[in-house]
Amino acid sequence: MGNPFQSEPDVGHETPTGAGSTGQPTSSPWLIRGVEDVYYQREAQVSLWTVLGGIAVGALLTQLSAVISQAQAGRWSVVLYFLATALIIVLSWVQTTWGTLVLKWPISIGSALLGFSGGFAQSILSLQVANPAGWMFATCLVALDSVLGQVYFAKSGAWAGFSPAYTAQLRRMVWTHGAFGGVALAAGLLLARYPGRLHEILWGLVALSMVVVALWLQDQGMKAERAALHIP
Repeated sequence: MGNPFQSEPDVGHETPTGAGSTGQPTSSPWLIRGVEDVYYQREAQVSLWTVLGGIAVGALLTQLSAVISQAQAGRWSVVLYFLATALIIVLSWVQTTWGTLVLKWPISIGSALLGFSGGFAQSILSLQVANPAGWMFATCLVALDSVLGQVYFAKSGAWAGFSPAYTAQLRRMVWTHGAFGGVALAAGLLLARYPGRLHEILWGLVALSMVVVALWLQDQGMKAERAALHIP
């Protein structure tokens, strides 16, 4: 597949003449498939991820009073996890919505399940901001879902519009997400085994820093894809 914008008619089935079973011309939209199907599938999936992200934000807001109370009591490290969670939700939404634009990403059971599991994991993450060990375990789930999602899309041909060099770069990104999940798992085990304010602050700073770097990398990646695919 070349430029994703040139391959959109691949999604669905076009009827060249718009003729019905009788051979007579018809204007029924159900007999014509084309670029509007791609637009619909993009909008439908973005709507799903937006709703899931909104639920995660709602779950995060339920923890706001607890975060404020603990910060006032001197345990300000929970603020780091709160901020990191908000940025993870933003990053996830940007990644998925951008993916619908640049990738061949039709509606499927697999992508819907992965999208739902990612949103579910983010909601769990939001509920764990006052529990750093649990937050790290939930972060591992979010990273694992991201890795599974990228592997699924790679196998389904969603990356077909990119050059081999850029595809290799995407694979490195997948490994990076996997490494982040591994670090989160190790941090969760450490915090569960050796709880303490110092460890909470240290890993909170590490987590927030890594999410900020991930946002920067995502921004740079989108700029490169805009140039490669001639997106205004």
